[in-house]
Amino acid sequence: MRNRIIMVAVLAALLLLNQAALASQFCGGNGTVKLSFTAGPELEAAKTVEAGKDGMTTVQVWAVLEDVAPLEGPLGAFLALGGFELELVVEGAEFTITEKKIDIPHRDFGASVAQCRVGSVPGEPIVDGRLVLCHWTVLFTSEVKDVRFSLNPKGIPSCNGHEDCDASGASAIYVGSVDSGQEGEIFGAGQVPAVLNPSGKLKVKAVPYEVGFEEVGRYKPRVSRRQ
Repeated sequence: MRNRIIMVAVLAALLLLNQAALASQFCGGNGTVKLSFTAGPELEAAKTVEAGKDGMTTVQVWAVLEDVAPLEGPLGAFLALGGFELELVVEGAEFTITEKKIDIPHRDFGASVAQCRVGSVPGEPIVDGRLVLCHWTVLFTSEVKDVRFSLNPKGIPSCNGHEDCDASGASAIYVGSVDSGQEGEIFGAGQVPAVLNPSGKLKVKAVPYEVGFEEVGRYKPRVSRRQ
């Protein structure tokens, strides 16, 4: 059983890494990845901390997928995430990412500690439109002021060469689960950056996707079947 889970995990990850070659379908934007100094339930996009021992400062920052509308399409309801891609960017101070952690069952094929290229098995449920994706521990060795955490839109290689995905303005992407047959369905997400030790000069704004699921039309809001 354990071997089967591992093999399916590898398959999910490989499917994610090779979307363009597998004639995948871009389904539009749905949801936002919010960077936060807590995992929730209340997210924290701004935080002030004191320097630690020897002037070093350590923080943790989470990537949380939020505001995902429940959808239904030609392959059924989209209820679970089978993989995702995103890459963290830190600007404003000297830093080292000392740890990356993913708390769901996964295989991570990220090229660097800043990048998460994850296949999840059997698929992680998106509960009430939210799912914690991953988080990082970041060490700063210099003054920490107006440090910006964001996602790199170029850090999602499975979008490269996929014309619709490239044009969507997505900051991260995710796909459905292997079990539901939706591993080829790509959704884009916008982003909300975070700032550490803000001075008031740094303006951090949400970066939405440009093409939503409504424009694509492959998926529509799910209608409750309860009477």
